[in-house]
Amino acid sequence: MPDEIKSAAPPPEGEPKPTADRPATPGGMKATPGGSVQSETKPAQVSDAVNEGRRIFETTACINCHSISGSVADGRFGPDLTHLMSRDTIASGAAPNNSENLKMWIQDPDSIKPGSLMPAMKLNDHDLDTLTAYLETLR
Repeated sequence: MPDEIKSAAPPPEGEPKPTADRPATPGGMKATPGGSVQSETKPAQVSDAVNEGRRIFETTACINCHSISGSVADGRFGPDLTHLMSRDTIASGAAPNNSENLKMWIQDPDSIKPGSLMPAMKLNDHDLDTLTAYLETLR
């Protein structure tokens, strides 16, 4: 066992023992063959509300105008929403980007930006909440 590396603690259950080609790394990290360390990624845990909100987005008029990378939405008329929540404002700078304004913008765009080309979606409260929950995951 000359190529084994001594470690203060044994590797987590199911993990191989460290070797010269696979050094020990802190939890949640993987060593690459060149010795650099990369974070392990795990699938995001998505709530039922977020899943339902995505379904609403993908089955209403939203997808006719907007696109979101990785979804069926490929509209070209409205802005790409892939990284919506990384923006400071919505409605071309007319309002701060927060949950309350996002809901207002979806329900009644003219209340934020009179003359807006975005149609009022007229969703019920439940659908508006779940749609907003989905949109808030777009970072």
